[in-house]
Amino acid sequence: IFGLGYVVLFGIAIGTAWRFAQKQVIYPAQRLQQRMLKLSAGELAPPAPQPHNNREFLALEYGLEDMATRLSNREREREAMLNRLSATLESISDGFYLLDDHWRFAYINQHAQDLIGLPSQAVLGQNHWEVMPLAEILNLENTYREVVASGQPRVLELRLESKLMAVEIHLYPSDFGLSVYCRDVTKARQMTAEQQARQAAEAANQAKSEFLSRISHELRTPLNAIIGFAQVLKRDSVTAQNARQHAMLEKIESAGQHLVSMINDILDISRTEVGSLSLHIRPIHTRELTRTCLDMVADQAKEANLSLRVEDPDCVVMADITRLKQVLLNLLSNAVKYNRAEGSVHLTVVRQNQRIVFTVSDTGIGMTENQLQHLYEPFNRLGRESSQTPGTGIGLLITQRLVELMGDSLTVHSSPGQGSAFSFALPAAATADSDSVPRTPSTEITPAQANYGPRQVLYVEDNPINSEIMAAILAFRPQIDISYAATLAEAKTALLKHSADLILLDVQLPDGSGLDLVEWLHRDGNQPDIPILVVSADASDESSRSAGRLGVAGYLHKPLDVTQTLSMIDHLLEPASSSDASSKTGA
Repeated sequence: IFGLGYVVLFGIAIGTAWRFAQKQVIYPAQRLQQRMLKLSAGELAPPAPQPHNNREFLALEYGLEDMATRLSNREREREAMLNRLSATLESISDGFYLLDDHWRFAYINQHAQDLIGLPSQAVLGQNHWEVMPLAEILNLENTYREVVASGQPRVLELRLESKLMAVEIHLYPSDFGLSVYCRDVTKARQMTAEQQARQAAEAANQAKSEFLSRISHELRTPLNAIIGFAQVLKRDSVTAQNARQHAMLEKIESAGQHLVSMINDILDISRTEVGSLSLHIRPIHTRELTRTCLDMVADQAKEANLSLRVEDPDCVVMADITRLKQVLLNLLSNAVKYNRAEGSVHLTVVRQNQRIVFTVSDTGIGMTENQLQHLYEPFNRLGRESSQTPGTGIGLLITQRLVELMGDSLTVHSSPGQGSAFSFALPAAATADSDSVPRTPSTEITPAQANYGPRQVLYVEDNPINSEIMAAILAFRPQIDISYAATLAEAKTALLKHSADLILLDVQLPDGSGLDLVEWLHRDGNQPDIPILVVSADASDESSRSAGRLGVAGYLHKPLDVTQTLSMIDHLLEPASSSDASSKTGA
């Protein structure tokens, strides 16, 4: 009995201990295990802890709950970060996709989907080399693998012929795979190519312009001798020529002037092409200008037995006077050259609202529709190459470009046998009182009276022939004593030793620019107020502007015109009074 009671008590004790163990240990441990399994499975919001008497297990349950809360917060942060990263990758202009360490697509943005031509559903989780539809990229498999193996980023560029685009690919390897950025650079490459072509064209134009400028300089020097000596011989009463010799001199001078005109036209075309032709737009009274232009073609019209008419109420126009004069002279000259015997040339100036309209019309041979289509082609004389009328076929091209630079274009109306009319319109000057605009004097230089006494002139020139031409020109002014210097150094020495009333200065000298002498006179010379007249074969605008900025008194371009040269020299020497001239005679 005692033994049976002991067994019963032992069983009761075991049962009680088992129930206690289940309640206090096994069930809580199982709940903890289930919570841990759910946490490991990603279920971060399990049921709240069950209250019980085992504080240790209760602390563990609360610890797991806190861990779950922290993990949940971290997951939300991670998802937010991934959303921001995804939004960023979607917002960039590049295509982007991410390959894992097994070459499977882990992510692809919309730009990359558009570039590849497949939606994300078709590529995510798929092997890059199995689903990539672009053959050009498939050919880069070995390159991709080399980048991953080396761990070094690389930039590639290839042409996608199927899409007619150029793509720049940036590869960035990492421990987790490969990041690939794809950028469409088609427009950028086209812009680069266009810019390079434009720069090459500009460089070619600049080289052409410089070449033409050098050629112009080299051609003007011998032309200076041809034209200068011809003019001197024509004016020289001591060596008077017979009619035949005079006619020969006329032809020599005419041929030389024709060559100069061609050189100037070619230079103007070059300047308009490279955009180096500068304009000085200002208000201009038209009446003086149009009268001057008609006077300049009057002899040509008289020889052709043509009548000239002008209708100009004296408007005020905004233009560059030199270029406007060039335009009008070219149109008037053409109207005379291509006219008929006893015909007429008519120049009209009319104000229409805020524009001043210039029209040059003639009664000449006119042009066909086909000829009008080729009117502005350089060196195209429209079938008149074999005629006796001189011309190069570039005058109208220059005229058109000059008018365009001043704000309009030429309008042409022409009929075969009926004549032609060329018109253009420029802005009227915005002035209420036309009398407030300075009058534009005629730019024609007429010989002045040489009514001054003895003068000293220094000519700085390294070319002996040019010096001889100047000596022949100044022989018409016996009161001028001329001396010469072939270099800047010689000129400085001469000016330090002797006084001078005028300096004639070439720009290109063996030891520097003639303009350096001007600066030296202003800075260190003992005669800073001597007037300086530049005499140069450099016909560039920059040279003229540089001389003007230094305050030179004038600029003569070779080949020289005898009348113009004497007139300018007379003008610069006349201001000195005759009374003080005697004091310089022995200088």
